[in-house]
Amino acid sequence: MVTFYRSYKLSYSAVKCVFNTLLIVLFVQVSCTTEHKKEAISEAERILQETAAIRYESPEQALRMLLVCDSLTEGHDHIEGLRFDIKYELAFTKLELGKYDSARLFFNEAMKYQSSNRDLGHVHFGLGNIFGIQNFLDSSLVEYQTALKYFEESDLGTSIAKTKFNIANVLTEKGNMEMALQYYLEGLDHFKQEKDHRSVIIAYMNIGIHLRKMKNYEEAKHYYRKGINLAKAERIFILLPDLYQNMGVNYNEANQPDSAFIYFRRSISDSLSAVKPIILAKSYLNMGITYSLKGQLDSSKIYFEKSLSICEDNNIKRGELKNRINLAFLQVKKSAYDEAIQALRPLLSENITHEDKRDIYENLSLSYKRKGKFKQAFLYQEMCFNLQDSLLNESLQKQIIETERKYQTKIKDKEIIYLNELMKKNKFIGYATIGILLLIILLLLLTILWFRRRKAILRKEKQLEIYEKRMLETELEKQNRELASNLLYLSSVQNTVEQVKNELKTIIKNKPALKNNDFTTVFGYLDTHSDHNRWGEFYERFDEIHSDFLKKLTNLHPNLTASEIRICVLLKLNISTKDVCFLTSRSLRTIENIRYRMRKKMGLEKDLGLVQYILSI
Repeated sequence: MVTFYRSYKLSYSAVKCVFNTLLIVLFVQVSCTTEHKKEAISEAERILQETAAIRYESPEQALRMLLVCDSLTEGHDHIEGLRFDIKYELAFTKLELGKYDSARLFFNEAMKYQSSNRDLGHVHFGLGNIFGIQNFLDSSLVEYQTALKYFEESDLGTSIAKTKFNIANVLTEKGNMEMALQYYLEGLDHFKQEKDHRSVIIAYMNIGIHLRKMKNYEEAKHYYRKGINLAKAERIFILLPDLYQNMGVNYNEANQPDSAFIYFRRSISDSLSAVKPIILAKSYLNMGITYSLKGQLDSSKIYFEKSLSICEDNNIKRGELKNRINLAFLQVKKSAYDEAIQALRPLLSENITHEDKRDIYENLSLSYKRKGKFKQAFLYQEMCFNLQDSLLNESLQKQIIETERKYQTKIKDKEIIYLNELMKKNKFIGYATIGILLLIILLLLLTILWFRRRKAILRKEKQLEIYEKRMLETELEKQNRELASNLLYLSSVQNTVEQVKNELKTIIKNKPALKNNDFTTVFGYLDTHSDHNRWGEFYERFDEIHSDFLKKLTNLHPNLTASEIRICVLLKLNISTKDVCFLTSRSLRTIENIRYRMRKKMGLEKDLGLVQYILSI
C-alpha cells in the first residue's frame, strides 16, 4: 500500500512537471508569435507609405510591394483599417494597369474591412469607374449613385461633385441628356462651394461640351466664356487652349466658320506658348475641317499636313491616322481618285475605329465608281454595309450583356442579404429563396434566348432588305447600260445606211449610164431597214425605266428645249460626252456650250456638277 502511494505520488509529480513545462513553452511561443505579428504589421505600414510615393510613377513596382503588404497582414482581420487601405490600394493600382477584373475583386474584398461611409463611398466610386470603362453603363450608374449616397452622408463636397459629374457622363452615354445636365450643374455648385477654381473651369468646359451635343450652341458659348474669364482671372492659363478649342468647335457646329477660325487661332497661339502639342494638333485639324466645309480644299490640306507633322513628331498615333484619313478624303473631293485610292487602302490595315473604316469604304467605293470600276466599287460598298451590320450587332450584344450583368448584380445583392439573414430564418424560407433565385435565373436565360432569336430574325430581315435593294439598283444599272448600248447601235446602223445611200448617189451621178430607176429596189430596201423613229422608241423604253424623270425635269425647268432635254436624258444614262456628240451629231464644243446654257437655266452652283444634279432627279 505504501509502495502504491509512493508510485502514485511520483507519477503525479511527473505529470505536473510536464504540464508546467508545456505551459512555459506555450507562453514563450505565444509571446514570440505576438512579437512577430507586431513586426509584420509595422513592416506592412512602412511599405504601404513607400508605395503611395511611387504608385503613379511605377505602378508595377507599387503592385509588387502592395502584394507583400497583403501577405504580411494575411489573417489579421482585427486591423481593419490597415487591411482596407491595402486592399483599396491594390484595387486602385490594378485599375491604373488596366486589369479591371482583378481591380473589381480587390474593391469587393476592401468592403469587408470598411470602417466608415467615406471608405464605402470610395470603393463604390472605384467600381463605378471600372464598369464605366467596360461600358456596362447601368452597373456603373448604380455604383456611382451608391457612392454619392455615402459621400453625402459624410459631407465630402469635392467627392460629391466628382461623383455627380461621373453620373452625368454615364447618363450622357445612355442618351438621357436633360438629367445629365442637371447633375453637371449640381456638381458645378459643389465645386464652387469648395472654391476649387481649377475644377470649376473644367466643369464650365464639360457643361459647354454637353450643351453643344444638345445643339444648344448659344448656352454652350455662355459657359465657355465663363470658363475663359475665370481662367484669366485666376491666371490658370494652361486651361485656355482647351477652352478656345471647344469654343471653336462650338462655332463650327453652329455653322459660323469665321468665328470658329478666331478661336482656333487663339488655341494655336496659346498651345504654342504653353507647349501643348496635342491641343495644337487638334486645333490645326479643326482648322482643316473648317476650311474643307467652306470648300477651300487647298487651305484645308495645309492645316491637315501641319497637324499630321505635330502628331508624327510627338507620337500621337490617333491624331496621325485622323489626319491621313482627312487628307485622303480631300483627294476624293478634288476628284483625284487614283491618289485617293493609294492613300486610303493602306489605312485599312491600321488600328482605326469602325466608324473611320466605314468612311474609308464609302470613299473607296465612290472613287472606284467614278473611275468606272464598278466591280471594285460594289465590293467596297458591300464591305461598308457588312460593317454597319456588325456595328449594329455589337451594339445589341452590349445591351444584352449589360442587361445580363445588371440582373446578375441584383441576384448577387440578394444572395448577400440571404447569407446575412440565414441564421435568423428556418430552412423552409431558405429553400424558398433559393427556388425564387433559380426561377429568376431561368426567366433571365429564357429572356436572353428570346432576345437573341429575335435579333437573328431582325438581322436576316435587314440583310434580305439590303440584298433586294442592291438587286434593284443592279437591275436598273443593267437596263440603263442596255438602253444606252441599243441607242448607240441603232445610231451606228443609221449612219452606216446614210453613208451607203450617199455613196450610191455619188456613183450614179458620176456615171451617166446608170439610172436612178436601176437602184430603186436598193434604196427602198435601205429605207425599209433604216430606223427613222429610233428616238421615239428610245423615249418609250426610257420612260419604262425612269417613269418620273422627264415629268420632274420639265416641272423643275420648263424652259429647256427639246435638244437640251435629250442631252439630259443621255446624261441620266451616264453616257460619256464623246458618245453624246455621236448620238446628237454635234461637235464637242457645241455640246459644251449647250451644257453651259443648261447650267445657267437650271441655276446650278459652281461646286455642283451637271451630271451629279441630273442623276439626283
